[in-house]
Amino acid sequence: MRLALVLALALAAPGAAAAQQWAAEARLGRLDFRLSPTGAPPATSLALALGLAASDLRFHVAAGVPLGEEDPLWGAVDLGNRPSLDVGAFTLGVETAGQAFLQRYTQSVEVPGGPFQPPTLGEEAAYGWGIAAQAVPFLAVRAGAMGAEARAGASFYRSALDERSASRTVGLGELRLIAAPTQAVALTAEARHFTAEDGSWTFAGVGTLVALPGVELRGSVGRWFDDAATTTPWSAGAAVRLAERVDLVLEGREDALDPLYGSAPRRSWSAALRVRLTEPPRPAEPVPASYDDGAATIILPAAEGVEAPGIAGDFNGWSPEPMQRQGDRWVWRGRVEPGVYEYAFVDARGAWFVPESVPGRKDDGMGGWVALLVVEEPRP
Repeated sequence: MRLALVLALALAAPGAAAAQQWAAEARLGRLDFRLSPTGAPPATSLALALGLAASDLRFHVAAGVPLGEEDPLWGAVDLGNRPSLDVGAFTLGVETAGQAFLQRYTQSVEVPGGPFQPPTLGEEAAYGWGIAAQAVPFLAVRAGAMGAEARAGASFYRSALDERSASRTVGLGELRLIAAPTQAVALTAEARHFTAEDGSWTFAGVGTLVALPGVELRGSVGRWFDDAATTTPWSAGAAVRLAERVDLVLEGREDALDPLYGSAPRRSWSAALRVRLTEPPRPAEPVPASYDDGAATIILPAAEGVEAPGIAGDFNGWSPEPMQRQGDRWVWRGRVEPGVYEYAFVDARGAWFVPESVPGRKDDGMGGWVALLVVEEPRP
C-alpha cells in the first residue's frame, strides 16, 4: 500500500487531511465532459483549472476557451467529500460528490427567406448544462501491501440542451482490489454493476500505476459485458516532473459506454502543465533507534496500550514478526540493508496500526497509515 490511485477529477494526488494541496493547471486538447448533454459537441479548447485535494476532500473548478468556431465556451465545477472511520484493518465511510457543467456554443440555423429570396443559413447561440450527484457508502480493508474496497450507492444526473432535457438515476455496486508488489508499482482490478429503469450493465477492468523518479505512468483497459458497447474502453497517461512543483501531464482515453450519462463512445486527448501551489509537509525520515553491524532496532512505547504487537514492512516482505517486551517498550531488531522502507504494526487481533507518536507516520493512500524508516549508510 505505497501508492494512491489518482482520482479522476482531482488536480493533485490525495494526501493526509493536514496536507491539503492546491494546484493550478493549463490544459490543451480535445476534452470530453461526461456531464455534457447528449448531442452537444465535444470541445477542442484551452482549459484553465484550479483544484484542492486532500485525503477526504476535493474541489476542482475549470473554464475552457474555444479554439475553433464550432467549439463551445464552457465551465465546470466538481466537489467531493469522503469522511471515514478506521476500525482496525477496516475503513468505513461514504463518498459524496456533486458536479455541474455549463457550455455555450454556436449552431447553424436556417433563416427564412422573403418572397423573392431563398432561405439562408445563419448562426445562433445554444446552451447546454448538466448536474450530477452521488452518494456511495464504502467498506475498505487492508493487509500489508494488499487492499480491497466494496462500494454500493446511487447517482443522479440531469441535463438540458436548448429546450430538451433529461434526467436519470442509476444504482452502482463496485468491488476493487489493489496490490502494491513493490514500492514503485500499484495494480488494480475492479468490477462494476449498474442498474437503471431501462436495464443493467456490467464492467470489468484492470489498471496499473508506475511511479519512477520524476515520472509517473498509468494505464487501464476494460470491457463492458453488453452489446451496446462496440468499442474497448482504455486510458493512458504520463506525468513528467519538469521542476520541483511543475509537471507535464499527457493523457488519452476512449470511453465506450456510460450508463449514468448516456453518452456515446468518445475519444479524448490532452496535454497539460500542472503547478502545485502548495507543497504538503514531508513526513519525518527517522533512522532506527540503533543500527549496529547491519541490524536495525525499532521501538514502540508500551504506553500505546497494545499487547504483543507485531511489525511488518518492506524489510520483511510484509510478514508480521513479533516484537519483544523490554521494560516500558516493545522492541524489534532485524537485519536491514541501508535504504528507505515503509512499515506498520499489527495487534493481537490482526489489525494494522501506526500510532501518531511514531516518527515518519504518513497516509498510505488507502485510508490507513504507514511509517517511513530511513536506514543510512554507516559512517566509516
